[in-house]
Amino acid sequence: MILNKFYIVIKHGFKFVFKSLFQLTPKPKNIWSFKGFGDLYIDNSMYLFEYLHDNEHLYKGIRLIWLTADPNTFLKVKKRGYQVFMRNTMKGKFYLFKSKYHFYGDYPDYFISNKTLSVNLWHGIGLKKMDFDIKTGPLKSLFDGSFISRIKRPDIYRKPNFVISSSKYVTKNIFSSAFRVNENNCLNFGYPRNDILFRNLNNIDILYYRKNNISNRVTNKSKVYIYMPTWRDSGNNFILDSGIDFEKLNIKLLETNSFFILKLHPNTKLNINLEEYSNIFYFPKNIELYNFFNYVDVLITDYSSVFFDFLLTRKKIIYFPFDIDDYINERGFSFDYSEVTISDNTVYNFKELLVEMVKEDNFSVKYKQITNKIWDIKDGNAAKRISDFFFNLD
Repeated sequence: MILNKFYIVIKHGFKFVFKSLFQLTPKPKNIWSFKGFGDLYIDNSMYLFEYLHDNEHLYKGIRLIWLTADPNTFLKVKKRGYQVFMRNTMKGKFYLFKSKYHFYGDYPDYFISNKTLSVNLWHGIGLKKMDFDIKTGPLKSLFDGSFISRIKRPDIYRKPNFVISSSKYVTKNIFSSAFRVNENNCLNFGYPRNDILFRNLNNIDILYYRKNNISNRVTNKSKVYIYMPTWRDSGNNFILDSGIDFEKLNIKLLETNSFFILKLHPNTKLNINLEEYSNIFYFPKNIELYNFFNYVDVLITDYSSVFFDFLLTRKKIIYFPFDIDDYINERGFSFDYSEVTISDNTVYNFKELLVEMVKEDNFSVKYKQITNKIWDIKDGNAAKRISDFFFNLD
């Protein structure tokens, strides 16, 4: 244990020396670097990055660079013709340090300069407590401010200069305290990944999902459910705890010409064999999700922040918090669960879930109230607002 702590201190000591040497070199003003959630080419970072590329005539003089530690992500971005570097190489570290802005979807890279403005795009609004608001459970030690936690994860303790938020309500109740930033530094611009929810799926999108074995079995007459539970800090098999009987579910889906897609959180490490079920399958990893919401008729979730995004589609949401008491004890909520969910659409066991799946949604007044509370602006132009703000920032 002592040797492990000593290794951590030495390792990050070398990082500090290298970073200090980079401080001696002149700093360009036109590099905007990007890092995706989980080091993947997905989510808000990807959508903002591609918006800037597609509209480079509006933002002249910017050099856009994607940085990753994942070899597959490196190849994926390179095939698209964009500049990309591995973060753990000297070139990667050089461009990280030379960035005017560093945009990221989870935590910043350690090698960004103290003069670089870091912009936390984050990856969800967070019904559950996040980061420095976590006071219970196994993640508590990461954010307790101890010497070891600071040395082990210096990226977590680098405060962002700006955080992209969705509304004043979210800023005040979550982001300001979770990320330890002033409310004025939380920009209520909305999420770039949600811009796509305001346009129709085109033929290119359809071919993309067919190529990745998503929509080849789904027709226009099919009803599509996507189940997106959040992860559990404990790592337990919560799918088993949910009581879902996949055999019975598949029979019901066949009867109604419906499909059930399971999309697990990247941090969830479960291996559930779904191959024997004709109408149940996984959403593939490393495939962008938000375009696919145009195919989806009903979202089923528990405590995942994805339901806040899905509100913008005005499609049905089923809440399935079967282990809510355990989850509150494990992590806790940023909001009162009943305040930001729709009780008429909430079920607590598999039998209730089957019944709710065939009901039509009446889109109650509360649905609209929650949407307006979470999203100040609902126009599909979040990426433009973010780009304009930082391009014109002195």
